[in-house]
Amino acid sequence: MTPGYVTKELGTLLETFDIDLLFRIIKHERRGSPLGPVPAPSRFSDPNLQYSVLYGATSIDCALWEGVIRDRFDLQPVRELPRVDLECRDLVLFNSTRPLLLLDIRGRRARRIFAPTAVTGAARQTDGQTLSHSLHSRAIHPLPQIQEVHEALRTAGITLVRP
Repeated sequence: MTPGYVTKELGTLLETFDIDLLFRIIKHERRGSPLGPVPAPSRFSDPNLQYSVLYGATSIDCALWEGVIRDRFDLQPVRELPRVDLECRDLVLFNSTRPLLLLDIRGRRARRIFAPTAVTGAARQTDGQTLSHSLHSRAIHPLPQIQEVHEALRTAGITLVRP
């Protein structure tokens, strides 16, 4: 286990979850395996790309922020999103046929293992990757056709524009 985390506490944060419905945003080229995780730099992926993480959000809004918006509008007065950034992506809905054992680091739980706040909230991904390294249905819809996506963009004050 990686030094710095209270590793004996990691096991206490593992919980079994029944997954009713999760959302994931993928690029069109991933349609053939919409639930296939791909080694890529992300918050909880292995920095050496030896294993992958499958992201699933409990709302379309959260999936949109994680999969498309992220930090691109930080400190920017104009929030315009090129329409092509939605047109090249799909929304995948999925669930699990059995409960999953997941590390629950919501709220104050991350503090129990002395995880830096950057693990769950910062743009920098290194801390989340370090934590991830310390541990180890399909329905596809074009993203621009989903009303909730447009509502989430409107709520965030983001305007879609043609490139």
